[in-house]
Amino acid sequence: PIKGGFFMQTMQNNPVRGIYTDNGLNFYTWSQETLAFSSPVIDDAYNRLYYLTPAEGVFRVATKFGMTPFGPSPAPGTYWKAGIPRPTVAPKLSLIDRTTLIDYPNVSITAEAWWEDGSAKQYNRGAVNVVAVTPFKKYTFTKPQQPAQPTGDNAVPVTYTIVVRITFKNADNNTDIMSALIRPGSTSRSNSLPGGVEFSMDDSPASGAATVNMAWGVSETRAYVYIAMNTWEEESAPSPPATISVTYLHDVRIEVGDVTASFDGYRPFSEYRILRTFGTTAAYLMIYAEPQAPTVAIERGNKPASTGHALQSEAWTPPPDGLQGIVLAPNGWFAAFKGNTLYMSEPYRPHAWPYSMTFAKAIRGVCVGQQSIVVTTADGVYAVTGAHPSAAQQINLNAPQPGLAQRSMAQVEGAVAYASNDGIVFVSGSSASSEVGQKLFDRGTWRARFGNQITDASMRFAYHDGALVSASASEANGFLLRMDEDVGSFTRLSAKYDCMFFLPVNDALYYTIGNALYQFRGGSPGSFTWHSKDFVFPMQNTFGAGFIRCDKPTTITIYGDGEEVVKKTVTSGHFRLPGKMPRRLRWSFKLESDGAVYECMFGRSMMELQNV
Repeated sequence: PIKGGFFMQTMQNNPVRGIYTDNGLNFYTWSQETLAFSSPVIDDAYNRLYYLTPAEGVFRVATKFGMTPFGPSPAPGTYWKAGIPRPTVAPKLSLIDRTTLIDYPNVSITAEAWWEDGSAKQYNRGAVNVVAVTPFKKYTFTKPQQPAQPTGDNAVPVTYTIVVRITFKNADNNTDIMSALIRPGSTSRSNSLPGGVEFSMDDSPASGAATVNMAWGVSETRAYVYIAMNTWEEESAPSPPATISVTYLHDVRIEVGDVTASFDGYRPFSEYRILRTFGTTAAYLMIYAEPQAPTVAIERGNKPASTGHALQSEAWTPPPDGLQGIVLAPNGWFAAFKGNTLYMSEPYRPHAWPYSMTFAKAIRGVCVGQQSIVVTTADGVYAVTGAHPSAAQQINLNAPQPGLAQRSMAQVEGAVAYASNDGIVFVSGSSASSEVGQKLFDRGTWRARFGNQITDASMRFAYHDGALVSASASEANGFLLRMDEDVGSFTRLSAKYDCMFFLPVNDALYYTIGNALYQFRGGSPGSFTWHSKDFVFPMQNTFGAGFIRCDKPTTITIYGDGEEVVKKTVTSGHFRLPGKMPRRLRWSFKLESDGAVYECMFGRSMMELQNV
């Protein structure tokens, strides 16, 4: 017997076409069909709920704090579009000259100079004082006294060249940082610091001073990006990159674009995070976290911050609009479809959707199976396998029956059941079969009985207590199909449900009629009509007696070869049938009762039923 359903509450929305609960006490409801899931984020501190209304096509996130026994919809200000918009403007970069060595804040400079003749003989060598014109770029010093020219009748004029050795020392430990020997007209290079330094000298013979010039080489070419963070510490995909070449003597000014306007409809903006490449690595590492204002950062030096982390959101785009169905895989990632494309989120990060998979025809529905996601399309059914969406693969199964819609799919005992134009198809592993459904009705019977629901795709599947439950919001024509030890037992269900929601933790199936919420198979036994299958005998047969065990009077209608033979109202116990029952090959039975009917048997005589 099937109970009539336990009335729980009158909900705020009317009708209720979408429902969610995680405890059976408090609910969210929607007036349009909606698919809702508890947050898969590990250790979620924000009590989030993710949902999709196919008529709107926008994947949203809400907090559960607004749930009540009366099932309102999430209130404005408590729900947002899932995801974070990607910044579209590259950072603006510019160089800032620095006048210090960032790794050596305490630098002392010493120098000695001398004159050389053509034989490299040194004259008047001694320490000289260097004066900074531009620190670490230009210095001057007073030359030592130039040697006198030789005298005498046979004296040959000598060309003297000024030479200087300049040394930069770390005053903290008195170690050399770099040193160079410099002559006019030539360059000297030191590679002690990143990018290296070229030294040259300007010498005016008539002047008592000379100038030392330092030209810094490019230490590296960097690429910069920035990401936007919301108040839930979720991060966007990075902005377009900008590159710049720097020397060891440069700081970088980084100006990021204003992203606040793009957050309209999303969870509010929190901060920027700036990342850049280091050396030859292609990975981006975080260097700064900046609040909304100012939007300018100055990077000083060329080493990553101690708290820096690698960029992980390079492909983390928000979910696309226009989604028509969605499921949550056991490994924490969502799969949703639009047209002929299946989109997949990053595991445990519902705001990031970097993966997609294309099918030959438009997708009709998706449902999670035991080892795969079952995808029905306009030309058949597929299994999408893989523990991670980056490794997901599609397998074309051996069933050419297209599905009707996501609402007519459900996970059952060890399989996924879906409705097709030919009947019910069951997908288990990498195989699909319609054998169970074909035992109940052929294609003609299926379409004759459920043709309206096939046409408008209103047939809705759910699973509860070992049975596949089918109901529709458009007509009172459903069924229960046993999938456990009594597999194949079929019961017609004269009910019209607006939506159904199964809560595994309570083993409860909830459904709505208008704005009334019920628990399936709760309450008292309902008033139902039960039709048996056709019992076909090898030769003509008839019946003369019966036995029934029931709670209330039950009306029995007996059909022979499809025509009504007798109709009789009985109570629990044995009963006789009319004495002139015809003989037929094919018999079927209909029971109508307001109470529970536990068993019913028929025989040719009372003697056959004497031990019942």
